[in-house]
Amino acid sequence: MTSPTDEEWPEFHRRIGDAQQVHAFGQISLTYNYLEDVCSTIFDECLPTDPAFSTRLFNELNNRNRIGLLKAFVEANEKESEPKAAIMHFINCYDICTENRNILMHSLLQSADADIVAFSKRRSKPPFRENVFRLPLADLRATADEMAAVLDYGFALNAWLFRRNTPNYAFRLPVPESTPTALQISAIPQVDWSQPLPPEPGPLPEKPQKPRSLMTYLPQEGQRGE
Repeated sequence: MTSPTDEEWPEFHRRIGDAQQVHAFGQISLTYNYLEDVCSTIFDECLPTDPAFSTRLFNELNNRNRIGLLKAFVEANEKESEPKAAIMHFINCYDICTENRNILMHSLLQSADADIVAFSKRRSKPPFRENVFRLPLADLRATADEMAAVLDYGFALNAWLFRRNTPNYAFRLPVPESTPTALQISAIPQVDWSQPLPPEPGPLPEKPQKPRSLMTYLPQEGQRGE
C-alpha cells in the first residue's frame, strides 16, 4: 500500500485549513510544549526545594498557579536585581504565550481563506459568548516566531541559573539516543563539553520583546455596541 501524497492527505472533506495554516498551528503547539518544559526547569531552579518535589509540584499546578507561585518565590528570594528582572521578564512572556496558545489550541475554525484564518473560542465564564479572531497567516507565523524567541531566552536563562546555582558542577553532554532535532541542537551552547563549565555564569541573556497578545475581532458595529 502506497502512502498518500501531500495533495491527497488528509482527504479533502477532512481538511481543517490549508497546509501553511495547519503548519503554523502545529509549530505553535509543539514550540509551546518545549516552552512549558523550559518553564518547569526554571521553576526548579528558583524554588528552594528538592528538585523532585519542585517538578512534581509544577506538574500538579495549572499555569495560573505556576506563574503566581514562581513570581512569589522570585520576589521573596532573588536578591540580585538583574537576575530578578530577567526571570520576571521570562514569566511575563511565558504568560502571554500561554494565553495565545490556549486561544489557538482550544478554538474552532470558522473559515480559512487564502490569507485570513477565522476562528472562535467560547468564553469560560458567563455570559459564555464566543470570542472571534481573524488572523492573517503572517500573524500566525509571527505568533510562532515570538514564542520561539521566548523559548530561546528560556533555554539561555535556565542555563545561566543552573551555572550560578551549581558553579562546581562538571557538566557532560550525554550521547543522544537518536538524531536530535534542529531545536535541540540550537539549545546546546557551543562549548567544550569535555571540560567543566567555568565557575562564573557569564552575562545574562538578552531579553526578547514581549509577545503580542491575540486580540478578538469585532466588526465596526460590534465595536460601537461594546
